[in-house]
Amino acid sequence: MILLYANEDEVRYVKYYFRVCIGLRAEFINNPTIQYLISRHGKVVLFGCSGWRGSRKSAEFDKLYHWDRTLLVDMESEIVEKLCKNLGVKFTSIRYIIDLDRGKVMPTGINHFWRKFQHRRMQLKFNKYLENLK
Repeated sequence: MILLYANEDEVRYVKYYFRVCIGLRAEFINNPTIQYLISRHGKVVLFGCSGWRGSRKSAEFDKLYHWDRTLLVDMESEIVEKLCKNLGVKFTSIRYIIDLDRGKVMPTGINHFWRKFQHRRMQLKFNKYLENLK
């Protein structure tokens, strides 16, 4: 299995070391080395966060998903899924939300703390998921 992620904050606490950064909006996915690595594995897991949820217009984002009457943003999964399908590789996307977006603007310090807390919490849970795969 190869683990893909969009930025280092998404895997800071993840204890799986065969991982590759594909950049925001999967900007590095066309790199031949990355495509070769993906093609050599039987399974790809894209792990990371959805940094926003709410009701902004979809033109700002690659993909919006409806869940529990809320819009979830995912900028990388569809791109990676298409590549994996073309290469015949199994694909799973695991995303977590770090932004509450309840219509209030949190002070910068609180928002920064919340994001760090959510990154750590969800990545530690992901470690348990990886342990169960073995």
